[in-house]
Amino acid sequence: METSSPSNESKNCEKAKAPHGLIRMVFQQADWKDIVLMGLGICGCFVDGLSVSAMMLLLSRLMNGYASVSSLTLQDVDQYALMFVYIAIVLGAGAFLEGFCWGRTAERQYSRMRTKYLKAILRQQVGYFDTTLEASRVTTSISSDTLNIRGVLSEKVNYF
Repeated sequence: METSSPSNESKNCEKAKAPHGLIRMVFQQADWKDIVLMGLGICGCFVDGLSVSAMMLLLSRLMNGYASVSSLTLQDVDQYALMFVYIAIVLGAGAFLEGFCWGRTAERQYSRMRTKYLKAILRQQVGYFDTTLEASRVTTSISSDTLNIRGVLSEKVNYF
């Protein structure tokens, strides 16, 4: 049996804590406008998620009305149709709010991160660029890393 040393336990502990730090580092670039946009985006996510339940509830009431002994009148059908239109309007507004707010905050944080990343690269010693990196790798690295973060913020977070 293998015993674990304190250094192995600390390494395992650091690995377990890493994912929590990564998401915090991404959101650390947010200012108050981004926080407001993310809050509105979360509200849009809730509306988007609740719309399916609301449509099913309304559809079940409509089906129960057709199946009941008393027949539905034209006014009842018009009322159900109007409720579907209201749900569609709320769903459209929620989906727009979700997409717009998360996309806008992703763009804002993306440009801020890209600027900071470039400044950090340019602070390196000149020898670093001669031995470690080529000019094309620097720009490719900045573009690919920040685009990945932007993709996470604009597309993945709101599905979570």
